[in-house]
Amino acid sequence: MPPPPTISPAGAYAYGAAPVGSPASKSPPPPSHNLMDDIGDSIKATNSTTILRIMRTVNLLLATATVVVGVLAWIMGYVSSFQKVIAGIYIIMFGLLLLAFELRTEKLDRLFRENFGFMYGNQTRTVFLLFIAIWPLSMGNFWLTILDAVLLFVNAFFNYFVINQHPAFSHHDKPAAFGAPAPPQPPQPADTQV
Repeated sequence: MPPPPTISPAGAYAYGAAPVGSPASKSPPPPSHNLMDDIGDSIKATNSTTILRIMRTVNLLLATATVVVGVLAWIMGYVSSFQKVIAGIYIIMFGLLLLAFELRTEKLDRLFRENFGFMYGNQTRTVFLLFIAIWPLSMGNFWLTILDAVLLFVNAFFNYFVINQHPAFSHHDKPAAFGAPAPPQPPQPADTQV
């Protein structure tokens, strides 16, 4: 006895194909930009001095907030164990370090280049910002330290995103950014006229 014939829906051309006129038979819409693409495009279009000023201002505000939150944790009694004493000291010190870096003078600039050269590299500064963001979380359930940590993580992500999207930033840290002298440049040939 032969197998029964295959029954397909009316108007279908092949097994598993959608009926003619159904939404599945239409071509897919062209891909649209998502929010991250739009933000990336606006960052790329922003003037480099403007984006640097924004990053510096945000770093100044968050460094100040980090120091204030670290001091408030001590004042409000959230520093109750040896671990939290160490964390509180680190929170304040890293906040002061970032604050001094952003408010640098010529003398501080020399000191920072010699001892904290990583602060001058775009990618290494972002790693430092992530490191700073971790410390407030070690204070436990104090809501100000949690808020500070979240804002610091958002700032580190913003720095990373800008560094990878904005054309003014290179994607490789230069050796001089780490406090080492820049490699010597080859001599340029002198223009000789005959």
